[in-house]
Amino acid sequence: MAASSVSAQPAEQPTLPSVAVYPTDSGPSARGLGTARVDPQDISRRLEVALRASRRFRMFERNSELLATTVLREQAFATSGLAAGNAAEFGKLHNVQLIVVPYVTEFSLGSTFAEIDGFPGRFVRTDRSVLRLTAKVLDTTTGEIKYQIETTGEITRRGGPQSGRSGAPAPETWQQLVDQTAQTAAEKIINAVFPILVIRTDGRQIFLNRGEGGGVRVGETRELFQAGEALIDPSTGESLGAAETPLGRVRVIRVTPRFSVAEPVGTLTGQPQSGDVVR
Repeated sequence: MAASSVSAQPAEQPTLPSVAVYPTDSGPSARGLGTARVDPQDISRRLEVALRASRRFRMFERNSELLATTVLREQAFATSGLAAGNAAEFGKLHNVQLIVVPYVTEFSLGSTFAEIDGFPGRFVRTDRSVLRLTAKVLDTTTGEIKYQIETTGEITRRGGPQSGRSGAPAPETWQQLVDQTAQTAAEKIINAVFPILVIRTDGRQIFLNRGEGGGVRVGETRELFQAGEALIDPSTGESLGAAETPLGRVRVIRVTPRFSVAEPVGTLTGQPQSGDVVR
């Protein structure tokens, strides 16, 4: 009898949601963006970097000016007769499932001066910079707002005594605000689309489905919830999520490229199971 063998098939990779971050817009309370000599599109670029680093999404470009000078230009070259047979096919751009629309609701970058009692003409300068951001995540099929994320970045620095009312926040303050605010917004988006879940446990070690770039850091503590029965609205039949029972807090002790490891802080009120939620 001829021996037969079955080759192992690679596990099918899950299809990641496709996402595009749109250019940043701003409201009346963010008029200072126009006079502070900063580029609001730094926010969109930083959001893209943070979402891509999570390895949870397929990221696509939606800056029309950049597309016109790069992808569409290359596709036009493909139809010119000068390109090889495997050149880009003209007009073929992937649509996306979700779009992220950043909107600056407030921005300020300034300083205040408090006179020092008993020392005329001497002041203490305090630099305070604020960036408030709303990021709407829209379903491109329906136009529904799937998630709306609110974040605030704030940097306050107090200097020493100085003569006169002079000085302003350091030039790097804007980039620090952008990094702080966009990173937090990206982490909230990731957590909304992909909650942090328990994979399995091994003794005191709790393995989580979130790795590097996913917003978890060694040393931070989070709340652990045991997932229960699904809650269904009897009037509409809509799923309202699952009932959750708090088990206690866990501390992240290791972060790898694709997963993290946590351990209980104190005593948990129950045994963690696969599918439990960490926030």
